[in-house]
Amino acid sequence: MDIDTTINLIAAILAFATSFYLLALARKSLNGLRRGFMLTGLGVLIALAIHSSANFIREMGYLSMQQYSILESVTIITGSILLLAGVYILYHTIKQVAERKSDKK
Repeated sequence: MDIDTTINLIAAILAFATSFYLLALARKSLNGLRRGFMLTGLGVLIALAIHSSANFIREMGYLSMQQYSILESVTIITGSILLLAGVYILYHTIKQVAERKSDKK
């Protein structure tokens, strides 16, 4: 395995670990945060983990450049939309909690 393939494998493993951590965090969170962490975790899974895995598979020679290009576009667009939605929900949920806390004072 050359250095590019090794780096892609490490990136895929770290992206899967990060997405699973976010999804586990979602299971333990309250409703608003749960939705935000779930979407963020799915976004990381799709945009980073699947993309890195596809890059690794392409480096190994099992995926053509044309197939990879299509997969790359779909995973990055879909994952980015999910990441954006998840972070937006997290931001507004945390903002609401902070506003409630400041209203009590």
